[in-house]
Amino acid sequence: MASSSPVASSTRGAVPLQTCSGCGSINYCGVACQREHWHIHKLECKAWAIAAFDRSLAAARAGDVAAQFKTSRSFNDGRGVAANAAEALHWLAVAANAGHAAAQFHIAVNYRDGTGVAADAVQAAAWFLQAAEAGHVDAQYSLGVFRRDGIGGTVDAVQAAAWFLRAAEWGHTLAQSNLGVCFCKGSGVAADAAQAAQWLRRAAEANHSGAQSILGALYLNGTGVAADAEQAVAWFSRAAEAGDPEAQCNLGSCLLRGVGMPSVDAAQAVVWLRRAAKAGHVAAQRILAGCYRDGTGVAKDSVEAAIWLRRAALTGQSERIGV
Repeated sequence: MASSSPVASSTRGAVPLQTCSGCGSINYCGVACQREHWHIHKLECKAWAIAAFDRSLAAARAGDVAAQFKTSRSFNDGRGVAANAAEALHWLAVAANAGHAAAQFHIAVNYRDGTGVAADAVQAAAWFLQAAEAGHVDAQYSLGVFRRDGIGGTVDAVQAAAWFLRAAEWGHTLAQSNLGVCFCKGSGVAADAAQAAQWLRRAAEANHSGAQSILGALYLNGTGVAADAEQAVAWFSRAAEAGDPEAQCNLGSCLLRGVGMPSVDAAQAVVWLRRAAKAGHVAAQRILAGCYRDGTGVAKDSVEAAIWLRRAALTGQSERIGV
């Protein structure tokens, strides 16, 4: 049943309520509920959106920082008012300068991407820092990326790992995956395979395909976890299905050798190797070439073998020269 409660993302019992994206003033208990009640609500939705915007704008002009940010998003999204990028940026800057962490994060993204302003990595880094220090989790992750890659400043692996950790502890999946990689490589932290596996597992269980792929490799090699080929194949499979070329190559290699499974399945190995090869994975291209050369899992075809070897050589050359 629809609720006119203005509270977004509230719950009734165990059922999460979904806020109307048009006016933000009514909640639905699900898609079916929205369909049932939309014919009634649509008549008032626009009027409610306009009224909500007018209240927000008045509060923003009176100095309410939360309202300033909300007004910015209304101008950005065209909710209750015609979309206006300049006004959106104005109110975003007002809220950001007043210390609103979400506004600081959004203005950092604008400077990072050059949206409404000239792209400026230094400004983006400065705003990400303010938001991150205020506890904004996405900003903490983004700042970690900036510090890792030296965007808007110098490379600082220690700071990168520290910001990834802060975001990871709040459940940020990308931060967890990146932190796991830091522990794998000893980048900004002491190398610790067990810690790497712990953080990668968290990200993998949240369906991060890159983390699933790396976790599979850890299980395959017994790095930071007890060696378990079946677990390795299980994680490779999840990541491969999600389109990760590294996992597709590793899964294909396991199928070729019967690792982590009852028997060899060369035909299925070729399926996965071909997917990875088409995505530009050099090792997969070379292994696939060998399959065509030897007739493993596929009919012998010296022409196809030569084509994939050539692609592997060209891909590898491009990677070396940074194309």
